[in-house]
Amino acid sequence: MSENDSSGIPENRDAVAWRDFGRNIRSGIKLALFMRVAPEDIKTSWFQVVALIALGLAAAFAADFVNVGLKGEFFAYGLPGVLFYVPLTLVAAYGVARLARRPEQTLTFAIALLALAIPLDVISALYRTAFMHGLPRWMRGASYMAYYLPQAWLILAATVASGRLLALRLPRRGAAFVVVLLVLALPQALTWKGSIWTPRRDSDDASSSRFMAIASEDAYYEQAKLLDRELSALKPGRKGIIDLYFVGMAGYASQDVFMKEVNSVSKLFQERFDAEGHTVRLINNAKTLAEAPIASVTALRATLTRIAQVMDRDEDILFLFLTSHGSQEHRFSLEFWPMSFKPLDPKTLRTLLDESGIKRRVVVVSACYSGGFVDPLKDENSLVIAASAANRNSFGCNNDADFTYFGKAYFDEALRETYSFTEAFEKAKPKIAAREKQEDFDGSDPQISIGANIKPALAELEDRLSRGSTQAARTAAAKQQVRALGKYAQFVSMWVRPDLMEIYRKECLRVMGTMSPSYYVKKDSNYFGGLNEKSRHWPRFMVAWAAYSEEYCQANSNERLFRESYIRSWSRSLEERDLDASMKFLKTEAGRHFVKAANEAAVDVTRQVSEMSRPLTDGATQRYQEEQVRINADF
Repeated sequence: MSENDSSGIPENRDAVAWRDFGRNIRSGIKLALFMRVAPEDIKTSWFQVVALIALGLAAAFAADFVNVGLKGEFFAYGLPGVLFYVPLTLVAAYGVARLARRPEQTLTFAIALLALAIPLDVISALYRTAFMHGLPRWMRGASYMAYYLPQAWLILAATVASGRLLALRLPRRGAAFVVVLLVLALPQALTWKGSIWTPRRDSDDASSSRFMAIASEDAYYEQAKLLDRELSALKPGRKGIIDLYFVGMAGYASQDVFMKEVNSVSKLFQERFDAEGHTVRLINNAKTLAEAPIASVTALRATLTRIAQVMDRDEDILFLFLTSHGSQEHRFSLEFWPMSFKPLDPKTLRTLLDESGIKRRVVVVSACYSGGFVDPLKDENSLVIAASAANRNSFGCNNDADFTYFGKAYFDEALRETYSFTEAFEKAKPKIAAREKQEDFDGSDPQISIGANIKPALAELEDRLSRGSTQAARTAAAKQQVRALGKYAQFVSMWVRPDLMEIYRKECLRVMGTMSPSYYVKKDSNYFGGLNEKSRHWPRFMVAWAAYSEEYCQANSNERLFRESYIRSWSRSLEERDLDASMKFLKTEAGRHFVKAANEAAVDVTRQVSEMSRPLTDGATQRYQEEQVRINADF
């Protein structure tokens, strides 16, 4: 049950096992660095196998945790992918040991492979993490090395280790190289490794889950209805007017940026390019399963066919916007796991467009290597724009972004300044280049091709939209003013209330009462030419005064006039952004107390000023009357 160390003191078996584990880790690092390791340096036991597997699993978890952060959750479905290398390692170890005619050394070589894989996995994880958070330019060209270099390194290190640990002769080392390549390295390079710590998702909301969302029964049966609804809602083209029909296609479900881009551009075309009732969105994303049909070749064919039926093919224009990832083989990515889609390449897209019979086309492809679509799609009736050259990447496919680099510059910036699709391209291209240079990326080099026959139609569309924008701008400004005044009216309502107006009316009557004819007769019996309280016409005179006071005070406390005056005054003196902040405060409990106190203070101040100014106003009145008497005498 125990062993003796060099001092003769019995050593616990667990301590021995963990010491051997440390030696195996050191041996694995040496093997990964192509250093010599003796067979006796590899400590064999099934505990060592389990411990090395557990360490590899912990390293994979740590890498995922660094990338995802605290807002993540354990994803058990990722375990098979993370542990896929374990059976492959055992099979490869057995194959190489059989080549060396030492099958009894299978466990030794398997532990060696597991140990040397750990430093390679750590280096690969660190590289991927650094790449996700930004690398200097000189390292970005090797971005794919994070996935393929460790496998190549593993093949070479395992081949060298087989010769040293199993005494494999040189001719048989080539065979060992092939075994490790085919059994261990290649399957890992061609399969998704998996993640066991992923961004947290709401498991109760099937539409927001990225996993199996499209495979749910509700989504399956709803998709056909969604496509029919979208296509049925398309309005016919107007005779004599060039209408624009917009189709936006977001192909890649695993990143939200493409969905966001199509939604934003669709809204832009409805509001700015008069495409209301002429837009269709095809989106691969779990978040839009209940509102938009999925993006597929079949859905695109049906959409183009329907548009061709409702549009005027001789004058209307199709604007087709495709956004997703792209491959060096010039395939536009259509991905929504576990669905399997027909590929969309330039030839297929050209066939779909030609089959539809749509004559005038504007096609914008935003994807890596999208320049490969330009030549196959161009003709005299088409404008074709690609986000990159045929051999270049495009950038900005960040899940948290609202636009790709191309989409931001072309749609969200340039097309908000002009109605010309070609002018927008010229405006966007230098902006994209500047941003790529700032981020140390190789330039994407966007491409454009415009046919001679579509130029006049685009110019006519641009002219119509430009002329319409002037009136639209006026209407929008008027609506904005109405909305703003509505905010000011809401603000004024907090201050000008019926109960406050009633207080003002009563205060006015009180002041009028203190200045009644009786007040002036007491000061001067001849003030009204001899008419006084003893005259028989005095009651009639006082009734007239009361009616006048009521009418005067009613006018002075008219709620509508107060509101209109306050709205005009506040709209001139308080900007809308400050108004929003003020209203936010006034709607709180403290704000309501403030309004009440301010109104009460306003009434109280009015009353106090009226009382305190009485001697001054009386003196002014008396001097005016005396001067009036002198003027009348002279006259």
